[in-house]
Amino acid sequence: MSASLPVVLTIAGSDSCAGAGIQADLKTIAALGGYGVSAITALTAQNTTGVQAAQLVAPDFVLAQLRSLFADLPVRAVKTGMLGGREVVLAVAAALREHRPAHFVLDPVVRATSGDLLIDAAGLAALERELLPLATVVTPNVHEAAALTGLPVETAEQASVAARALLARGARAVVVTGGDLRDDHATDVLVTPAGEERFDGPRLASRHTHGTGCTHSAAIATLLAQGRTLEQAVAQAKQYVTLAIAAAPGLGAGHGPTDHFFFLRAPGAGFAPTAGGAARPVPRLHVITDEEQQQRFSHLELAALAVEGGAEAVQLREKRPRATRELIALAQAMRAVLSPRRVPLLVNDRLDVALGAGAEGAHVGRDDPEPALARRLLGWPALLGATANNLDEARAAARAPVDYIGVGPVFETRTKARPAPTLGLDGLAAIVAAVDKPVIAIGGITAERVRAVLAAGAWGVAATAAVVGQADPAAATRRLRAAIDAFGTRSTT
Repeated sequence: MSASLPVVLTIAGSDSCAGAGIQADLKTIAALGGYGVSAITALTAQNTTGVQAAQLVAPDFVLAQLRSLFADLPVRAVKTGMLGGREVVLAVAAALREHRPAHFVLDPVVRATSGDLLIDAAGLAALERELLPLATVVTPNVHEAAALTGLPVETAEQASVAARALLARGARAVVVTGGDLRDDHATDVLVTPAGEERFDGPRLASRHTHGTGCTHSAAIATLLAQGRTLEQAVAQAKQYVTLAIAAAPGLGAGHGPTDHFFFLRAPGAGFAPTAGGAARPVPRLHVITDEEQQQRFSHLELAALAVEGGAEAVQLREKRPRATRELIALAQAMRAVLSPRRVPLLVNDRLDVALGAGAEGAHVGRDDPEPALARRLLGWPALLGATANNLDEARAAARAPVDYIGVGPVFETRTKARPAPTLGLDGLAAIVAAVDKPVIAIGGITAERVRAVLAAGAWGVAATAAVVGQADPAAATRRLRAAIDAFGTRSTT
């Protein structure tokens, strides 16, 4: 099995309408670039309105499925869903202790989205005793967190308290999902012994949420198997689930399923691949808006001033915690300014914002989703860039389906709290010579340095402080534009 296609095992019940359980897990694993295998714990007769019948699989047969898979395949991550009863929980725990997978995501399924009970009290007690201490992370929704702790869980603050209670009972990490919180936002709360992190998201007005817990935990397991940190996996899983809900096909009379392969559909929505992935022009002058670097201009004002000065692309970079729906609205407003001038908007880091706003592309950094996943989500019509801070990262980015590589910092920069070591012009030239993708130089770019940067082989430049930190951003952009134009036109191929 290829190292780039990690094996992820789901242990759960079969959902006959394929919105949750084994079917949802396998779709999620495949969509996010893993190879899914399964051990079935129960058969259910269910649709979007509820569970009409269920038949538990014998514990020894569950164990036989697990041993068969572990004996042959390099399982890198495991997730559990519906387990049904105490004996199945004990069988799963025995297999996990025997084979010790690198990652185990425990989704403590108590009820279906319809409200039907999926585990009995003895099974829930065994789950807490046997599986909780084995898990890399536990992923309850608010109802499951309340069932496990006996505490009220209706707000993000109460979710934090419940998560800490589960840590005290042996969990290594807990993320309480926020889809059912009584808050304005759907905020997921991740608590580990090292601290707490919250992941905000829009509260979508949709009844089509069948299987979102299964999908979320399967996504985390797949991303962990690919080498993401827990924080990265939780953040990216939330983005994926949000977009899958937004693209739900509207099936069924009850809680309908989401669309796990939304990025293969919805023509015109910004994430439908086109055949061939034909090359498209890469802008030579990118201006990165950043309100943290100055207090005079907003992102929207900076976008307007940049395009007035001749920017060929504008990148929205916002590192401060802001509600996802606010960022999507901001990106849409920026597109309204840029689109009449045919200037693409790229969103830094936040693929969910790029997709939600219909942005023309995105730029991903080293801690963001892999470029291959970003391309699958955005589709080929979109412009996609990836950051590289050294030669090895640039070579890896060149092998990915990106349109350009943002290389830097070339010079000393203060736009990041912990910048990577500077490359200098020689380092930039070495990277340009080693890759076959257009290189956009970043870090410490000024109009005075443009000629030397382009002479080193860079196709173009991306500037932050040289524009947003100036009293007249439009004039600053014009100086960069003039320096690029003075150097002359070169081909990206």
